[in-house]
Amino acid sequence: MRTPSEPARRTRCQAACGAGGARGYSTAALDRALGLLVLAVYVVTIIGLAGLVTYGVIRLFPTKDRPDKPDKPSDDGTPVGRLFRRAKRAATS
Repeated sequence: MRTPSEPARRTRCQAACGAGGARGYSTAALDRALGLLVLAVYVVTIIGLAGLVTYGVIRLFPTKDRPDKPDKPSDDGTPVGRLFRRAKRAATS
């Protein structure tokens, strides 16, 4: 026990660390830097997972190299695409 006339003793840690604690770096700046690092790792992880899923889907369900195309266009009387052909012919004439 300490009497009122004795000065308060400092513990070993307080003496070694200094009176006010460690003053070498800002903990707020370190927190910000670590937060940015964690955010960058998160973004890279998400993009990597998206790439892996895309690669896997392409490997599991490949498309045909050449899709089946009809030899000649169907002329069943429907005016599909004729509007654009007329406009192109009119522009070149």
